[in-house]
Amino acid sequence: MVEAVELALRQSPSILNQIEEIKRNQGLVLQARAALIPQVQGTAGYSQQEPTIVENIANESWSLQITITQLLWDGGAALANRREAKSNEEAAYYTLRDAIDNVVDTVRTQFYRIILDRALVEVQEEAVNLLKSEVDDQQGRVDAGTGTRFYVLQAQTQLQNQLPVLITAQKNYLLAQATLAKILGIPAGRQYSSEEPLPLSGALEVEPFQIDFEKALAIARVRRPLLKADREKIAAAVANRSAARAGFQPSVSANTGLQSESNFRGNDLRDVVNGWQFGVSGQWNILDAGTTYGKVKAANSQLEEARITSNDAERQVEVDVFTAVSNLHRAKENMIAAQKGVEVSLRSFSEAYQRRTEGKGSQLDVFDARNQLTLARSTFLRSEYQYLSGIAQYQYVTGTETTYNGDFDRTHH
Repeated sequence: MVEAVELALRQSPSILNQIEEIKRNQGLVLQARAALIPQVQGTAGYSQQEPTIVENIANESWSLQITITQLLWDGGAALANRREAKSNEEAAYYTLRDAIDNVVDTVRTQFYRIILDRALVEVQEEAVNLLKSEVDDQQGRVDAGTGTRFYVLQAQTQLQNQLPVLITAQKNYLLAQATLAKILGIPAGRQYSSEEPLPLSGALEVEPFQIDFEKALAIARVRRPLLKADREKIAAAVANRSAARAGFQPSVSANTGLQSESNFRGNDLRDVVNGWQFGVSGQWNILDAGTTYGKVKAANSQLEEARITSNDAERQVEVDVFTAVSNLHRAKENMIAAQKGVEVSLRSFSEAYQRRTEGKGSQLDVFDARNQLTLARSTFLRSEYQYLSGIAQYQYVTGTETTYNGDFDRTHH
């Protein structure tokens, strides 16, 4: 299962898409930060005019200018834009963590499903083999003159009724493998090139797992990446509102630079004039027909939407934790009951077979006991699967599915 999880983390489309989303947000952070540092711009030009158009000045000229511009004040818009971009980057990072947790949970659940379906195939194969042995036994009795054809027909009927169940179990097993192969990103050509496209090893091994609802809920509120992403989105919305409000204030920039150009008073392009320049410019939208007011209003609504979404996500996490805990409790009780059912059914089958051997019971009693044993074993396997998949779901909703170290946090970008 570890290899399956590692493969999914490398090839899952949802994870790869979220990684690209982080890269996109990193680009936005660089753009927002660029507004706060000096901008260097170089310009060059050459022009030529018809001599008859100009008089007493050169008809050819060129110019070269390097200018450094620095934003001095814009009401805090540039700083707010940087905070917004950074918060969106952090939100994308936590969304990636949630996508990773979801993929791990999905792979674990589907892995358990494959192990379950394989075990169910083995149960049905054993049932079919028992019925084949019963057919051979009854046919041997007929050949020896100690049995009747009726019992042979009964055994054959039971066998033919059991074969479709085995075939269905085998198909479910193959379908479960194909589903996991799709989750892992394995090409379709490889998935369907063999009768067993994804052979796995392992068994449904159940270990004791402690469950406490209050503790689980507290852990989920702290560790669930999706909640952290929503909090970062709220921070981004707050910064966006600050940037919108900055539109009510003026913006001031300073610029300085060097300029070289040909002397327009002569005709020699090698006659160069050099010099420096410095200036301050400002802009204030005194009347913008409500543009800034509209941006602020939209930003306020965006902030409220983020808060509503975050509150709803917290309530959903509470429901998810409650559901996961309840499912685990129910799965544990079902597993205990199913295990007891297997023990009882096994004793019942042994007794029915012994009674038939001693001539005290009928063949129908043996068939019925065998069917009950097969059903009990299948029910127990399904209860184990429900318990293990319930643990995976519990760990996902509480944010304990995976553990991230400091290296991951520092290198997520």
